[in-house]
Amino acid sequence: MAFIGLLRSAACRGIACQTQSLQTLSRTSLISPQILKSSFTNHTLPGFSRLQPGRINQVQFFSLSPKSYSAGAGHNHSKLWTIERALSAVLILVVPAALAAPSKALDTVLAVTLVMHSHWGVEAAVVDYVRPIIFGNAFPKVALGGVYVLSIVTLAGLLQIIYTDIGLANTVKKIWSL
Repeated sequence: MAFIGLLRSAACRGIACQTQSLQTLSRTSLISPQILKSSFTNHTLPGFSRLQPGRINQVQFFSLSPKSYSAGAGHNHSKLWTIERALSAVLILVVPAALAAPSKALDTVLAVTLVMHSHWGVEAAVVDYVRPIIFGNAFPKVALGGVYVLSIVTLAGLLQIIYTDIGLANTVKKIWSL
């Protein structure tokens, strides 16, 4: 990582930096400096295939993030982050209001906001930890589908309690009274 930062820096322009870069790479790997020099001129190191012979300071820029999650894919994650924070702030107001004055309207708002909040949290965990590079391409899609099914079933169950039983806030109060 430090080696890539060194190569990308504005100070890395001359022969001294090229020599320092080779020395750094040889210290951090099991490759000898002679092999590195011949590899740079023979184009055999991965990621350096388009280097001209004798020109080490031509670095190809790359990203380790998949295109589907990069900024160029058309996603605006900052807006979603703002919406998630706003929903969390709304929960601070809705939970006490629903418990203080139980009604079907407040119970429905509480159920929808709780399910959305938990869905986004579990979805983020699944996207972060169930990666295609580790599990293959099919399992992450199944896991993400499972998150959606879980959220839909949870919301349906909460709405069932709200509209056919005593309501969500009254159910919570009843459980607390035990």
